[in-house]
Amino acid sequence: MSQEISSNFTPKNNSRRLLLIGWDAADWNVINPLLEKGEMPALASLMERGCHGTLETLNPPLSPMLWTSIATGKHAYKHGIHGFSEPNPNGPGIRPISNISRKTKALWNILQHRDLKSNVIGWWPSHPAEPIDGVMVTNHYHTAPTTQKEASWPISPGTIHPARLRKHLAKLRFHPTELMAEHILPFVPRAAEIDQEKDPRLSLLGKTLAECISVNAAATAVIQNEPWDFMGVYYDAIDHFSHLFMRYHPPLRSGIKEEDFELYKDVMAGAYRFHDMMLESLLSLVDENTTVMLISDHGFHSDHLRPTEIPSEPAGPAAEHSPYGIFVMAGPGVAKEASGSSLNGASLLDITPTILHHFGLPVGEDMDGRVLEEVFENPNAIQTIPSWDEVDGECGLHTEDYILDPEASHAALEQMVALGYIEEPDEEISKAVEETRRELRYNLARSYMGGYRHIDAIPILRECWDHWPEESRFGIQLLQCHLSLGQAAAARDTLNLLVKRKHKAAKDAAEELGKLAETWKKAGKKTEDLNKKESRLLQKLQARASINPYAAKMLEGQVAYAEKDFETALEHFQEALKFNPEHAEVFIKMGRCLHHLDRPEDALVQYQKALETDSRAPMAHLGICRIHLRLNQPNEAEAAARHAITLQFRNPWGHYSLGMALSKQKKFPAARDALIEAVRTNPNFPQALSALAKLHLGPLRDPVAAFNFKGLENKAQQNTEAIKTDRLQPSKQPVSLRSVRFNSDYQPPERAILSHPVADSHDDSPEIDEQQTITIVTGLPRSGTSLMMNMLDAAGLSILTDGERAADEDNPRGYFEFTPATELQKKQDWLPQARGKVVKVVAQLLPYLPRNERYRFIFMERPLEEILRSQEKMLVRNHQKSGDKENLRNAYTQQIRKTLKHLDSLHLPLMRVPFSECLSQPVRLATELATFLNCDTPAETIAARVDPSLYRNKDEIPS
Repeated sequence: MSQEISSNFTPKNNSRRLLLIGWDAADWNVINPLLEKGEMPALASLMERGCHGTLETLNPPLSPMLWTSIATGKHAYKHGIHGFSEPNPNGPGIRPISNISRKTKALWNILQHRDLKSNVIGWWPSHPAEPIDGVMVTNHYHTAPTTQKEASWPISPGTIHPARLRKHLAKLRFHPTELMAEHILPFVPRAAEIDQEKDPRLSLLGKTLAECISVNAAATAVIQNEPWDFMGVYYDAIDHFSHLFMRYHPPLRSGIKEEDFELYKDVMAGAYRFHDMMLESLLSLVDENTTVMLISDHGFHSDHLRPTEIPSEPAGPAAEHSPYGIFVMAGPGVAKEASGSSLNGASLLDITPTILHHFGLPVGEDMDGRVLEEVFENPNAIQTIPSWDEVDGECGLHTEDYILDPEASHAALEQMVALGYIEEPDEEISKAVEETRRELRYNLARSYMGGYRHIDAIPILRECWDHWPEESRFGIQLLQCHLSLGQAAAARDTLNLLVKRKHKAAKDAAEELGKLAETWKKAGKKTEDLNKKESRLLQKLQARASINPYAAKMLEGQVAYAEKDFETALEHFQEALKFNPEHAEVFIKMGRCLHHLDRPEDALVQYQKALETDSRAPMAHLGICRIHLRLNQPNEAEAAARHAITLQFRNPWGHYSLGMALSKQKKFPAARDALIEAVRTNPNFPQALSALAKLHLGPLRDPVAAFNFKGLENKAQQNTEAIKTDRLQPSKQPVSLRSVRFNSDYQPPERAILSHPVADSHDDSPEIDEQQTITIVTGLPRSGTSLMMNMLDAAGLSILTDGERAADEDNPRGYFEFTPATELQKKQDWLPQARGKVVKVVAQLLPYLPRNERYRFIFMERPLEEILRSQEKMLVRNHQKSGDKENLRNAYTQQIRKTLKHLDSLHLPLMRVPFSECLSQPVRLATELATFLNCDTPAETIAARVDPSLYRNKDEIPS
């Protein structure tokens, strides 16, 4: 391709260049085992150079909606992409969703306003290509029919911008007929045993693989030969592989044929390994000045949470999606060696704001996401602009009269039907258009619900359900809206109507099934003889004719709970549990009932069961927080609230509960910030506003702000009552924090203070529970941690050590190590046995400590040059080679700074101990140590463990 594309391009040495890579449906639960086996080296290298964590998805988890939210920073109800297909505005029928329906500027349009070039490959939806300053290769580029020969595979109009690249990029596509055995065998080692006349799965795998190769070919060509500041590359293959083959991923599940499992069990691991190879190819084409961000829009259930049945409805396969995708970022100025816990509550909506901040550009105030400040080592002040949509100037948007190519649209539509994301369009054009509009409206309603705008979703759901009363999903979502808004009476009425309509629909479907069975019997047709359309009709009628007892009991329980009949609600949830014990949801709801029934200990058991079922259940952590608040255990409540927010940042009750926990600990400024974030997430939140008013009237001594918050509380209360009686008009939310006036220089933070809360000093912390607190001795290797463990042993504290590492010349008194503590980044299940004891943990592993334990820290400090010399001598004695001193010095300096920042952010007891004082003033230091530890052991006894004769020079101090 090279010079044929651009003869005058010289790559810029631009430290702000950013490469965004999207892996649809990538999930840490599949990735982590492969990382541990060393089978994804490119990803491992990227993670080591930067930070990583999870990304919370949005509802509904449908890829065109999600990737547009990623590219705009806005919910679907703002950006306008609401599904997989849309009515064709240029004629009768329907077409695949296009970017023409997008109502707001995408990231690449915004960057063009500031003369930054963008190359976008395969984004969904990006067809037809926008005339941006850069390159756009749309999601129609790689779609290949399996029956066509390569020579008759044309590039449809609107697929590639600029047009000069069309001929060259067309040659790079990889047709499925080009696949050979060596392409397939890494995925299906026993492919030769498959009868492809009867089993189409191998050809579907080949089509997905070929299309993925095409995307990567275009990306690697463009990244080398066209100028860019931002480049976005989207791969849809993991999602496609997952929908086809995740059911065969180990372990073997019931209901899966063993012969199918043996044939296809390696496909998913092969898919991820192949993506790692493609990642390596991209990384090899950028320099160290390029920032790289790898993300997915959602995950994919790969464990016991895999659904056994797919809902028989449009976009039903989305039930296989899990709510958390992946996030990895590395490059200049990106925080390094950060654990997943350092990325708090990140969402798809945060990607565009974060990238804009990376480029030094303001964030639109109409965007729903936030800047992920925690991923930057030294984040700059966040700048804002009311809306980038109001900025004039050329930015590569389509003109309003753009017409799509009907042939290309038809091919893409067939792809979505084949994958099960949309139903095959009805032969009657008008009916197909009507059903397509229905799905777009339904997805819009669910998007409103995901943005806490249930009041806007209600009229849409009512309209859909009234028109299609047999579609229970509309009634179920309407019921959820009433429950979320506290409309108990409306919820009961909706449930009664739902039951009535469901039974009628089931009866009608059963009668229709009987007629069809008779017709097919007369025609001599068996189930295996049905064509595709007949099979789908059969599945739909079977689903409509059945009643899900688990779902029925859960809905009954939720309505009873809303009516405050907690005993009855608990009975319904217990019945639901008999039908399906695999959902965390039922345990969470049982916990809530038990909480209200004044059985907090029993409630705690249920929340723990929920986490055993699904460790990533934010509402279970929130339930645990509420129990600890009730039991007056604010430390534990804070830890649980932070867990909940880390998983689901836009959780108003999570921020409220965190604020209450912080307030009980007298960390009043941090409590204020958490409560303000709760109101930001839900403006109609009287409880949070009331707490803010009390906080400012009392400990914060700001009566002006207290008066303002009290006024907002009254408005919110009126609003809430209006919502409950369905009197509030959609989108009317009068509560605004802009009206609050503070009598100081305080400004509400741009983001919740989750990582680094502003709090009072540790002097206000509650008393330490010695039996539950884990004392951590930490520092860099060779900084004196073993000597400190010796002193604590003399103080009578219980030391957690397994004695695996024997004393030697470097540490004559012993290392006092506990082997599992050296593996903290892999597993933390040993922490409970450390309660009430002292354990040594190297500083680099501290970010992996879970937040649900109580800690206090002793941090050993020693001049870095002494540490380096001591490490070098120890390595020499052990016949090992030391690393480059300059690199080590830089790394350790950064690690110490980050460690201390991390410890300070925890607001837990911390004692920093200069090692030199252990030698020069052991008694004075021991006195301070005893005070810090609430220890009665005489200081002289503790200090006696310091034996200066062991330290012949400053280079030989035990670690």
